[in-house]
Amino acid sequence: MDIQVFVADFLNEINNIKVWIFDKEEYLLGIAKQLTRILSDWDDDTDKMIAELHEARDRHVSDK
Repeated sequence: MDIQVFVADFLNEINNIKVWIFDKEEYLLGIAKQLTRILSDWDDDTDKMIAELHEARDRHVSDK
C-alpha cells in the first residue's frame, strides 16, 4: 500500500469521526437545553405551589 493512499484514507477516517463527534455534541446540547427548560418549568411550578401553600396556611391561621 502506498503511504500517500494510507495517509489520505487515515485523514478521511479522522474527518468522518470529527463529523460524528460534532453530530453527537449537537444532539447532547439539544438534550441539555431541553432538560434546562424542563427544570425551569418545574422550578416555576414548585414556586407557584409553595405560594399556594403559604396562602392556604395564612388563611387558616388568620381564621383562628
